[in-house]
Amino acid sequence: MDTNLFFDSYETDPNIAKSIDQACMSCPVISMCYKYGVESDNYGVWGGVYLSSGTPDKSKNSHKTKEVNKRLKNLHG
Repeated sequence: MDTNLFFDSYETDPNIAKSIDQACMSCPVISMCYKYGVESDNYGVWGGVYLSSGTPDKSKNSHKTKEVNKRLKNLHG
């Protein structure tokens, strides 16, 4: 996948954001990816969660359903 989809494109296009969310939910390294994003203070989508300085960004994750958020929480602890 084009890595821009996990950063700038994710921020500007709700359809891309939903597609990236689906791709992340089926990725076998989702938890490791999220942990890396948090520990390295990154921005962009890491483990299915949009981070800003390693912290989940509420506004950029607001499109996620309750079910998706619950699943992500279970995956990331």
